[in-house]
Amino acid sequence: MKTRTMNYIILSLFFIMSTLQSCDKEPETQTGEIVFWKFTDMLNCGPIEVKVSLNSNTIGTLNIDFQPYDSIPNCGAENCLTVNKPIGEYNYKAECYCGTNKNLIGYWTGTLNVKQDSCTKIFFDYNEITKE
Repeated sequence: MKTRTMNYIILSLFFIMSTLQSCDKEPETQTGEIVFWKFTDMLNCGPIEVKVSLNSNTIGTLNIDFQPYDSIPNCGAENCLTVNKPIGEYNYKAECYCGTNKNLIGYWTGTLNVKQDSCTKIFFDYNEITKE
């Protein structure tokens, strides 16, 4: 009788373990980060705001230039916009608004690639803006 009970327990455990291993697990999303920053102080038109979009969805706003001007920020740096996104290709657009009336003066566009566990760096330079 004990042998039969043991066999039943062993078969039950085997069945349970097989069932658990065969469950479909959702794959973890692979992601990377993007950091956006700007140097627009030469505009001299009052407060400057840069609205950033990825694939036509607004992701945030830059209000202050990254300092010091001769360095490149890492993801998460102060006065930058850092986002975490699934790996892949994205189109970006950044619109530059100037002054207290927030007049659109131009924009930057481009394509970027997010790679797993990396920091993609996008710089907005006034000298490269497409003017309105």
